[in-house]
Amino acid sequence: MHKQLTQIETGFPLPGNDHRSYDRYVESIQYLVDEIVEPFFKEENGEVDLENSLKYYERIKGEIPLVHHSPFSKDLPIISVTCVCSAKYTHGTGRFMCDLFSRWLIPGKQIPIINTRSLAFKFRNHPKTDFYLNELILNVMDLKDIPLVQNNLPIVIKELKLNILAVQHARHVVSIKPLTLDQKKILIQENITSLVDRKKKEIEPSMYEFMHQLIMKFLAEDKMTQIKDQITPFIEMKPTAFDRDIYSEMQQFMIQLNDSFIVRRDIKYLNRVISYHYIFRKIIGNSIKNKPSKRHLSLKILRTKLHTDDNEHPVLGLLMGVNFVDENEIFEERHFFKAVQSVLPTCTMVKNSHIIDRRGDKKIRTVYLEVEKPERASFKPDEIKMLRKNLPLEIKNRIASLIHPVFVQRNDEEIMRNILDLSKQLKYIHDLPQVIVNFHKQTNFEISFIIIILRLKKQGERCLKEVFQTTTTMLKFYEHDIRIVGILRKRYPKEAHVIEVRLDKKQFLRKDFSLDIHKARLCVISEITRIVGDVRDYNGGMISKQYEVLTALKGLLLKENIHNDFLLENFFYSLTPKYMQSLLSPVLLKNFFIMLLDVLEHEFNKDIYFMDTNVHEQYYMVLIGTVQESFMKLIQELINDLLTSSHEISYSCVNIYDISCVGLLLRFDEPKELAHFEKEMKRTLDAWEKQVKEEKEEISPVFLLDEITKSS
Repeated sequence: MHKQLTQIETGFPLPGNDHRSYDRYVESIQYLVDEIVEPFFKEENGEVDLENSLKYYERIKGEIPLVHHSPFSKDLPIISVTCVCSAKYTHGTGRFMCDLFSRWLIPGKQIPIINTRSLAFKFRNHPKTDFYLNELILNVMDLKDIPLVQNNLPIVIKELKLNILAVQHARHVVSIKPLTLDQKKILIQENITSLVDRKKKEIEPSMYEFMHQLIMKFLAEDKMTQIKDQITPFIEMKPTAFDRDIYSEMQQFMIQLNDSFIVRRDIKYLNRVISYHYIFRKIIGNSIKNKPSKRHLSLKILRTKLHTDDNEHPVLGLLMGVNFVDENEIFEERHFFKAVQSVLPTCTMVKNSHIIDRRGDKKIRTVYLEVEKPERASFKPDEIKMLRKNLPLEIKNRIASLIHPVFVQRNDEEIMRNILDLSKQLKYIHDLPQVIVNFHKQTNFEISFIIIILRLKKQGERCLKEVFQTTTTMLKFYEHDIRIVGILRKRYPKEAHVIEVRLDKKQFLRKDFSLDIHKARLCVISEITRIVGDVRDYNGGMISKQYEVLTALKGLLLKENIHNDFLLENFFYSLTPKYMQSLLSPVLLKNFFIMLLDVLEHEFNKDIYFMDTNVHEQYYMVLIGTVQESFMKLIQELINDLLTSSHEISYSCVNIYDISCVGLLLRFDEPKELAHFEKEMKRTLDAWEKQVKEEKEEISPVFLLDEITKSS
C-alpha cells in the first residue's frame, strides 16, 4: 500500500503555539487509519492503481462506518474498539460509543473506559470528504467476562453501525428534504425548543447571542412568514444542533429489532426505517401540542428486497405514526394490515416483519410492517399510487376503541309485560308466532340477545326447545324457559319461550371494530325464521324497514361501481329524524350519497367550505364540507332556525378524514319555500366565512414562539 494515498490531515487550525504534541497525536491517529483502511487500497492482484486512486476513497465511503476491535486474549483484559465514519451529520458519535460499549457489552455491568482518542480528518489526496475516527479502550475487570464480551461484541458493533447510519440519514432528511409547511413549522419549533432548553454554558456564545437576538426580533414581527424566513436557514446551517438525544432515542427503537429481522434486510434500508420512525414521533408529538384533539398521521411507503438463504424478492415496507385522540383507542399491526388489504386485497404480511413502538407517550403509536404479493411479484407503480392515496384514510377508519364487556341485568318484570303484549296479538289460530328480540350483553368474544317467542301450541307439533337443540345453527341457546300464558278457544295453549341466544361477534365488527348491533339482530331474526318458520318481528318493524332501504341503496350504488359500505352506513344511520331512514327513497339517498363522495374529494387548502346542491323530485339536496372546527356548531344553529320556520328538514352529519360534512334535505311544495331556505342558508354561511377569515388574520405572528415558551 502506498502511504501517500492514506495520508491524513486535519481540516481545522490547531490551538496553541507548540504544535509538536498535536502532530504526534495526529501521527497516532494516522497509524489507526492505516490499519483500518489498508484493505480498501488493493486490487485483486495485490497491486495499487495510483492513476485511478479515486475509486479507493469511494470504496471507503460506500462501506463506512468501519468498526475494528483488537484481538481477544484470555490473559489481557484490555480491548480497543475503533470506529471510522463520516464527519457530516454524526455529531455525538463519541459520546454514544462510550455509553453503548460501557453499558451493553456485559448487560448488568458497566465496563470502565480507560482511554479515548478521536479526530476529524480528511485524506490529503481526497480532501472533499470529511471523516471522523473515535477509539475506545475498555478494561474488562473480570477475566471470566471475556467470553461474554467476545460473544456480544459483534452484536453491539452492528447496532453501532445501524445507529450511526440512521442518525446521519435523519439529520440529512431534516436539513435538505422538502417538507410540507406544517412539518417545517414543527421542525423549526423543535430546533428552537432544543436550544432554549439548554443552559447558557452548554451553548457556544455566538449561537446563544444569535438566538437571543433572533427571538427578540420575532417579538416585534407581525407576520408568521418572517419566522420561517429567519429560522429555516438556521436549521440548514446547524443540523447537528437539532436534537442532542437522537442517538438514545433511536437505540430504544433498535432494541425491538430481533437478529433475524436485521440479517434479512439491507443495513441502509434499516437506517431509513429507523430515521423516519424517529422523525414521525417528533412531528406527531409537536403536532399534538398545537392541536391535541385532532388526528395526526404520518405515512411512509418504502420499496425494499427481503434476503433469504438463496435469493431475494421484493416487498413493501410500510411505516406509519398516528396519535390517539381518545384514551380507549387501540391500533395494532392487525388493524394496519387490514387497512393495507382494503387497498391491495391480494397482498400478505411478511412473517415476523411487524414492529410496534408503544413506549413513551401513550398517545403516539408507530407501527411498521412489510407486505408481499402472491408469487413474490413486484409491486406496480399504480399500486403504490393507490396506497399513497387511500391508505391514510383506511388507517384512520380502522383505529378501534377498547370496548368493555356490557351486561344488562335480565328484567323479569319487563319480560312479563312483553309476554302479555304478545299474548294479546294472538287472536286467531292462523296468527304467526310473535317475536321480541332485545340486546342483552356482550363479552370479549360473543354478543347475546334475549328472545321472547309466543306461539299457539298445536297438537302434533314438536317441542320448540327440542327443535332448537337438534338444528344446526350459528346461534347458541341458553336458559330456555317455557310458560303457558293462556288458551285460545279453550283448545290452543299460548306457549311463551324466553331464550338467551349467543353468537360470535367477530362477523359483526365494522372497519373501526365497532359492533353493528342492527346487523347482529337481523341475523338472529333470520335464523329464528329459518328454524321456526315465518314469524312476526314485533319490536323490529322499523329496523326491518331501515335495513330494507339500506340494502336497496347498496344495490343501486353497486350498479354505479361504488363500494364504501363503512361510510355509507355512517351516512345512512346519521339521517335525522330517524324515521326518515325508512321513508326516503333509495334513489334519492343514492344521489345524496354520491354528492357526499364528491365533497370528500374536494381539496380544502384554499376554500373555507365547499357546497354542492341538487334537486330530486320534491327534495332540495345540499351537501356542505369543511375542515373548520367551528362549522358543526354553526350548522346546528342553522338547522334549529329552519325547523322553527316550519321547514320539513332532514339532515345527516358525517365526520371523516378530518372533514365535517353536513347534508340537508328540504321537502318543498312551493318555490317560495325553497327561496327562503336558500336565502337563510347563504346569509348564515357568508357571515360564518367572513368570521373565519377575520380570525385567521388576527392570529398572532408569534403564536409558534408562544407555544415554544409554554412548553419550555
